[in-house]
Amino acid sequence: MHMKLKRDNLNQLEKLSRRYFELYPNKEMEKKIFSGFVTISYAHDDLNTLYERYLRESLDIDSFYHIMVKVDIIRETFREILKLYSLKEEDVYGSKGSYNRDIIDFFVAIRSISLAHPQNTSRHGRFGFDGDIWLEDVRKQSDLGRAFPSEDSLESADFVLLLVRSINDDDLGETKEEKKGINLDNEVFNVVRIIEQSISKLNNFLIKKIDEKEAIFKDESIIITDSLDVNDFKILINETKKRYPLLIKEWDLDNIRELLDFTRKNYLDTDFEKVLIEVVNSYHRQLQEMKLGRNDKEAEELRERIHELLFPSLQILEIKSEENFHYQKSKIYQYLLRSQETSASKLFEKMKIYPKKWFGDIKENSFEMNSTSGEWGILQLLYIVEKFPEFNFKFENDDNVAYTDKELYFQFIFKVFEYSRKHKSDADIIGGTN
Repeated sequence: MHMKLKRDNLNQLEKLSRRYFELYPNKEMEKKIFSGFVTISYAHDDLNTLYERYLRESLDIDSFYHIMVKVDIIRETFREILKLYSLKEEDVYGSKGSYNRDIIDFFVAIRSISLAHPQNTSRHGRFGFDGDIWLEDVRKQSDLGRAFPSEDSLESADFVLLLVRSINDDDLGETKEEKKGINLDNEVFNVVRIIEQSISKLNNFLIKKIDEKEAIFKDESIIITDSLDVNDFKILINETKKRYPLLIKEWDLDNIRELLDFTRKNYLDTDFEKVLIEVVNSYHRQLQEMKLGRNDKEAEELRERIHELLFPSLQILEIKSEENFHYQKSKIYQYLLRSQETSASKLFEKMKIYPKKWFGDIKENSFEMNSTSGEWGILQLLYIVEKFPEFNFKFENDDNVAYTDKELYFQFIFKVFEYSRKHKSDADIIGGTN
């Protein structure tokens, strides 16, 4: 057979299970199932290593037992996962007598007599293990000598179970020897392949359950107002936590809300405000329609658009100034967006003491010995905005109150947007990061 042990369906099962537990929270069940995924993953990696060895060389008895144990770990762990999802083995392998079920059941039988119950395997009569048979040893097929002559039926076997069967209940000494050949690829490694194939049925079950829950959410209207005020954003955030709790941080709704609020307070009727409103309305619609999943193209486009608004490209600024702002941009984005400090006023106080050239010549680490990250971010902001006097950049509001680092960041975003719109003909591509 020589087919590699794949795990595509297992990987999909992990993703579907994460979504399932978003919609059907059960921490105890979730913990057990994801612990099972880890167990299966490690066993799967070990088996792939052993399988590569199997294809290259003859394995010893230790490897036989190692493989049997690892395959059984996967089989038993998957069986427990099925139970947690209220499914039975018949639901994924088929009924007794079907090809897949027979492969699984035969493995369980040889696992029982070679590992678990060598003297008392009685539950697998349809494979000849009915309680009147016991194991003496496991041998490599190639090592069978004159004492145990090989048979034509064992030619394809990698290992052979040496068995003894009682043929007279009244005389325990009356026995006969039997041999059962084991082909690792067809009868042991193939168990892992069948489990991987059968996982697709569990995946289909989860997809159905996910679709059912999402259909319920689609019918529950998310009502917000045209004003898009704080309460409207609370509704969107709470609904996102219900519908996509693992994605809430990725969408950065809090920063979009604060950016919209800052724009409205400081600039009247701008294109930037309209773009923000358009983005929020698009988010609202996709949330209502349950389209914010990671694999949805429209959702990915919206996620990229939000990212471009919060972390805009400085491409046109670089074209106009003939400079590269990569370093300055990275520090502005890193240090200012999450800061509520008023680092600019503190920096300006230091600038009264030290000559400005000193700030331009120093290295970042030496400056940070006597400063904060916010101050370093403000210094990079100054480096850019001073090259664009048309920004009319302000560090205080109309009431002479110092802007916070985040507010300065929002002002910077707004100025970059307006400037880029005005000079968009100077670049072929606008948006994204560089």
